[in-house]
Amino acid sequence: MNENTNRLIEIIDRIIDGREVFFHYVRTVADLMSSDLAFLTLDHKIADGLYFLKENGVKDIPIVEREEQRDGRTSEFLVGTVSERDLLRMMSGTFGTLAQTEADEKTLRFPLGTAIRRNVPTVGPTMPLLDAVQVMVEQRSTCLPVVEGSEKDRRPLGILTSADIIRCFIRLNVLRRARQDQPTRVRLIDLMRGQEANQPSELLLESLMPTAADVMKDTFEAVDANVTIGNAINILKDKRISHLAVLKEHGKLLGILSDLDILRFLPPPSALRGISSQVAFVKYRDETDPLHQLDPDDKELSKALREKVSSVLTGDPLTVHQTASLVEVAKTFWSNQVEAVAVVDSTDSSRLIGMATQNDFLGAFTAIGRVVCRNQLL
Repeated sequence: MNENTNRLIEIIDRIIDGREVFFHYVRTVADLMSSDLAFLTLDHKIADGLYFLKENGVKDIPIVEREEQRDGRTSEFLVGTVSERDLLRMMSGTFGTLAQTEADEKTLRFPLGTAIRRNVPTVGPTMPLLDAVQVMVEQRSTCLPVVEGSEKDRRPLGILTSADIIRCFIRLNVLRRARQDQPTRVRLIDLMRGQEANQPSELLLESLMPTAADVMKDTFEAVDANVTIGNAINILKDKRISHLAVLKEHGKLLGILSDLDILRFLPPPSALRGISSQVAFVKYRDETDPLHQLDPDDKELSKALREKVSSVLTGDPLTVHQTASLVEVAKTFWSNQVEAVAVVDSTDSSRLIGMATQNDFLGAFTAIGRVVCRNQLL
């Protein structure tokens, strides 16, 4: 019987005994990161990047440079990342439709080097998982490349995503439910004193924050459906947020506007239009958020910014009731691959009472994890 089999049996035993599993086995980044994810290079095209995002279900692409060594082997070094947001900013609002333009066809042939972000946060494989998740929370990131080596010689090992955390939380809850484990209500102050902390971390999280109302932000930014996209962008920028609630008459929820919705709608930067796909157009990129790279002299862009936010919304908003369990919120994030959901009144699903984001979930997860580890429940 090998070591992995012994470990699996021990995990099953701990679950059956109602003991902590997650923070017993998942202590460092290496314990949870995805190590089988491929990387792209600076020479790959925008089309390759868009396909990579869809195929792997991720929001960011690690970009590497490959160097051939004297012994014939090839070494890879992380040079940055390209995000879904970066790529959407380069495409027109008709991209992916029958009305797709010739300009989009050219852009698809641009090298990924035109969209790369070089100064991105990274973590090492031995970093404590909670420290890495804290980086995610502070950076408002859903993805961290995992590397080893010096800052100038970062060798990619894998990637850690918020989806990895959420997926583990969901699956552990499924296993707990199979043996009919239920969270016992406890107080945070008791946990901080080391008392009543005999539940596994996923049940503690449910105990302290059992519903969507317990993890959501009840102060959120909302705009009228007639607000312009330009004004919406200013709010996102000033508040350093990625989502806005859009309301119709009598404050009823019409939809959730994300920065991705806006990026899909805006025309590409004027500097990209008409440029040959063979040219490495590096002046377009800088280290700021691509949503805020707006040229005031661009007439096509100015026209788009005057459109109402209601014209950008697509489909019905994703919502959860305020009494929905934390597991339901996590499943909504996971199954829909979204970063935010609207929390609505249980008796009136059109009345918005808050917003819950993946960042909120990760913050709660980190707080519980630190209590668990501090009280040495492992």
